[in-house]
Amino acid sequence: MERSQRKAEEQQRIEKLRLQDEARWSQELDGLKVSTFQKLDNPSPNRLRVKWFDKLDRESKCALINGLIISALVALGLFVLRESVSAIRDGSEKQVTSKSEKTGKTVKITGEVFIALENGENLRLGAQPIIVYEVSQDLSDSKYVLRRMIREEGMNDHIKPIARGYTDSEGKFSIEFSSSADCVATLDTSRTLYKKTENYFWAEPATDGARLIFSNVNLID
Repeated sequence: MERSQRKAEEQQRIEKLRLQDEARWSQELDGLKVSTFQKLDNPSPNRLRVKWFDKLDRESKCALINGLIISALVALGLFVLRESVSAIRDGSEKQVTSKSEKTGKTVKITGEVFIALENGENLRLGAQPIIVYEVSQDLSDSKYVLRRMIREEGMNDHIKPIARGYTDSEGKFSIEFSSSADCVATLDTSRTLYKKTENYFWAEPATDGARLIFSNVNLID
């Protein structure tokens, strides 16, 4: 008898706990529903922005995402291409500028060579080699040093031949060359008269448009 009574009391206690749990879960569920409806009635800006996206099916969402990725990659590719073209153009401009600086500007000189004789006549020297040298700045006015370098020491780091021309039968010449350095036009020649050899050397700055006169006046020897 007591055993049956205890069993009944145990069942009542279990049923009471079950009812209490159901009541508690029912309250929590009602609260969750209220909270959900409040959020739906007052959606956040972010929720509004993606609301249309939630309505899409899985395939549409994947297609949209793939499209956005492809658009981003295309934009990135165009940016890289534009930067590459810009770099190539800048490099070409620099190369052209460097080449232009290396080649230098075009220079044209003209002149004539003659020796004034004692009888008042002029001896014009034809078929004579006029050589243009690029020289270091400190040698542009040192004609005697320049002559010694050409005659005795030969080519070195201070002088470099860049152009050559010849006088015609009247002793005239015209030479065109390109350079951005200091240049000097020279003539180193000689003639023998009555078993006597006369040496002649001229050196004058070769600037664009210059008309050079090689005569007794500026003769080095």
